[in-house]
Amino acid sequence: MHKKTVLKIKMRLLELNISQKQIAQELGITEGAVSHLVNRKSTSKRFDEWVKNRLGIDINKESE
Repeated sequence: MHKKTVLKIKMRLLELNISQKQIAQELGITEGAVSHLVNRKSTSKRFDEWVKNRLGIDINKESE
């Protein structure tokens, strides 16, 4: 489950040319925190909502 979600997020970020630095700036968090969130080593409702709105990926549905 997690690997598929991680790959989807990473592929979409590449498609849209969005860097982890850019995400960090938008969310006001560190690049390290973004890395953990993208790789699903940690979770955040705020990040999940950002992914849904900016990338069109509903992480909650992916994990079902």
